Amino acid sequence: MYEVNKKLGIGFLEAVYQEALEIELKKAEIPYEREKPLPALKFWYILPIYIQNMRFFINGCKIS
Repeated sequence: MYEVNKKLGIGFLEAVYQEALEIELKKAEIPYEREKPLPALKFWYILPIYIQNMRFFINGCKIS
């Protein structure tokens, strides 16, 4: 992520950085998941709705 941000600089929309990160992950042949919905947790119950989309996961860890 640092390299993508360093190459692009500041001032772009988040979607631009996401696309650039995806390109870099593909070039490095790093497996990832994109736009993975996570269930909402409310009062210790998992609700059947999704309130948050995490941008990128690598090896099951959120990176963005």
